[in-house]
Amino acid sequence: MSTGLILTMGLAPDPLIFSIKEQQADYVVFIGTNESLKASVDETVLQAQLRPSQYDKLAIKDSPDEIGTLCELFQSAKNWLEEQGADRIIADPTGGRKWMSAGAVMVASFLGIPMMYVDSRFDQKLGKVDPESMKIVQLGNAYDQTGFIIAAKGIDAYNNFHFEQASHYFEQITPTNAHKQSLFNGLANLCTALARWDRFEHYGETVSAGLFAAIQQIEQALRSGAGNAELANFSDQVKQFAAKIREMEGTQALSIDFVTDIFLNAGRRLQLNRFDDAIARHYRTLEAVSQYCLHEAGILADRPDYSRLTDKQKTLFQSECHNQILPEKIDLKLGYWLLRSLDHKVTPIVFKEKTPSYMGFSFEGILSDRNHSILAHGFKPIGKKRADNFHSQLEELLNNVFPEVFQQAKQSLQLPRLPSLGF
Repeated sequence: MSTGLILTMGLAPDPLIFSIKEQQADYVVFIGTNESLKASVDETVLQAQLRPSQYDKLAIKDSPDEIGTLCELFQSAKNWLEEQGADRIIADPTGGRKWMSAGAVMVASFLGIPMMYVDSRFDQKLGKVDPESMKIVQLGNAYDQTGFIIAAKGIDAYNNFHFEQASHYFEQITPTNAHKQSLFNGLANLCTALARWDRFEHYGETVSAGLFAAIQQIEQALRSGAGNAELANFSDQVKQFAAKIREMEGTQALSIDFVTDIFLNAGRRLQLNRFDDAIARHYRTLEAVSQYCLHEAGILADRPDYSRLTDKQKTLFQSECHNQILPEKIDLKLGYWLLRSLDHKVTPIVFKEKTPSYMGFSFEGILSDRNHSILAHGFKPIGKKRADNFHSQLEELLNNVFPEVFQQAKQSLQLPRLPSLGF
């Protein structure tokens, strides 16, 4: 294993030399002011027996205002060490000004770099650090101490349906404990797969494989003692959810599961305050309900067979759509008017009694708003109130037309909340 060491530099070379030797560093990056680099690097390199190819020097101005630059230099140092093949990188903020040490601790914590420092006693008689008093103090991997802070952000992002952001948070956490690492890897992969599901990719590709693989990583961590009972229950619920997604994968047919999936996706858009996106999904939900009901009656919306209708039903439908020619395709409104002609059970729910269908359609107002919205044909954004009302109307429709199967589908497609990790 090759070791890389990032050192902040002061004017005294002894602690630096001691650090390099104790860590058996193969590669070193010195970060300091021009003055400290000039005063200490040559002596340090000589005593530590470093070849020119084994070290690099990065200069910084002597000012606390340069702490941002210090962070950038730390990232550059890490990159350089990785390019040299160092697979174990350590930060030592012992030397240099106090603001440099503070900045080094900050950026090492962010990057997940293990830290150590050289503890020593200053000998007044010698006028320098007593070499006999020097010892290495290990501070460990920053994520073992602070990773829970980033994990909390990941949990919050997941529970608010920002799946890609949650995955990014969990990917950042690199604890030294292998079981915890397996857990965070599993959570990151789970969120990546959920982002694909949230984009409806499961209707064209395989998404469940990623879900099950992530669950396997999480369960492996749980068996090894990482996590808690709430997380184990979460894993079980996600497994049931993944089984449902696997059942739906690749199917491009109307079903209550499909209708419910679109509806719940619209609900997530509402919670994200993406009202126009929600309305687009609401529209598709309303359309899919009519298509599903027609399909149950043996009529396909894209190629309707009117021979299944009686002459009375045909005449009534022609009257409803104000056209003597029966339409070749059935759109959203025509679908509900045709269902009204068939005296379908959906009729009293979506039409006002004794009112012409073109005026009495319960969703007429919100559909008009949708048609003038930015994601349809106009320039007017949809507001929260209208989007919430559409959602409530749809839920009432689904509960009335498909009371049991809708609730079953809703339960199986409802993603469980991610609890605290228990450590």
